[in-house]
Parts: sequence; structure tokens; C-alpha cells
Amino acid sequence: MPKVTEEYIANKKKEIIDAAYQVCLEKPITDIVLQDITDKTGFSHGVIYRYYKDIDEVLHDLVASINSSYSYDEKWKAILKGSKDWQTVIRKTCKMGSDLTSSMDIGTLKISAYANVLAMSDPDRVISIGSSLKEEEKNPFNALLRSVKDYLEDLIDKGVIHPSATPSEIIQYIYISVRGIQQVYTLNKCTGGRVFKSEYDVSKMFDMLSDSLIGIIGG
Repeated sequence: MPKVTEEYIANKKKEIIDAAYQVCLEKPITDIVLQDITDKTGFSHGVIYRYYKDIDEVLHDLVASINSSYSYDEKWKAILKGSKDWQTVIRKTCKMGSDLTSSMDIGTLKISAYANVLAMSDPDRVISIGSSLKEEEKNPFNALLRSVKDYLEDLIDKGVIHPSATPSEIIQYIYISVRGIQQVYTLNKCTGGRVFKSEYDVSKMFDMLSDSLIGIIGG
């Protein structure tokens, strides 16, 4: 019997993850079962179980694959290096968020929205899926928020800014705002623009977010 190479295993697992991605476009994560994956790939249950013991292991690798394809780190460092003041940093960071949202595949945004539903309906399951993610596989947005928090705390320590909210509250506000912008953008795309009769302008939403943040951070 020929030896199964690591490349062969990686390719098979990629086929399964690609199939899982397609299934996620068709139904919520909360409703997906392994049978959906076998139907999409054409593989038998035996083939699927050779690589994954259950659907949560498949979802784990799907999340890891999506998260690993996005990174804010180098762009964030470039923003800090190329900006003369904190207001510019805020505006460029929001612009980065706008550009990324507009460039993201609608499928990825849908999966993110479905993942929030899963987190609300079964938080222990989401924690279990995410607990074994490697550092580079974790949500890059959360890593960026930690960097922004450190940046704000450093400015406060230096007396550069006197915000009207704590760094933690500002980070929560950014998180809620960005998630809201992205989810409405996703909903509007999926419904053919029926949420808002006029075109939903992601860039404008992020510009408004940057204006509000500058007001809050400037105190």
C-alpha cells in the first residue's frame, strides 16, 4: 500500500474545509452536521472520519484557515510609523478597517455573522472550538484591538490624550461599532440592498466612527 504523504493529507483536509466553507454559505453554522460535508465533498463518512472526529473539528480548521488569511499587524505598524499624531493614527486605522471590510469575501462575513449566533446559542461550544487555536489562527481583529489599547494607554501615560472614557471602554466601543458596520453591510449585500434603499457606504460609516473616536479620545 503506497505511503500517505503529509501533502496528500493536507490536500484532503483542504477539500473538506473548502466544502465546509461552501456549506456555511448555504445554512447557519448552528445547523451544519458532518452529513452536509460528506454530501458536498462526495466523500464517504469513513474518509471524513479519517481526518476529523466531529463537525466541531472541521469548524475549528475552517475558522483557523479564515483567520490565518487576514492580518493587521504589518499594516498597523506601518500606520504608527507613518503618522505624526494620534488623530492620523485613528483615521488611518479606521480606513484600514473600511478597506478590509469592502475587500472581504461575502462568505467570510456571513460565516462571522453565523459564528456570533452560535456563540449566543451555545457559548461553551464556541469556547471549545476556539480554545485550541494557535496564536496565528486566532481572530486578527482582537489582536489589533489589544494593540490599539496599548497605544492609547501609552498616550495617556505620556499626557498626550485625556479621553472621556477608559481605554477598555473605547476598545469595547470600537468592537461593537465595527461588528455592527460589518453585519449591516453583510445583511445589505445578502438581501440585495433591501435593508437600505440607497447604497450602504461602508467607507462613510468608518469615517463617522473615526470622527466619534477622535472626539472621545480627545476628551
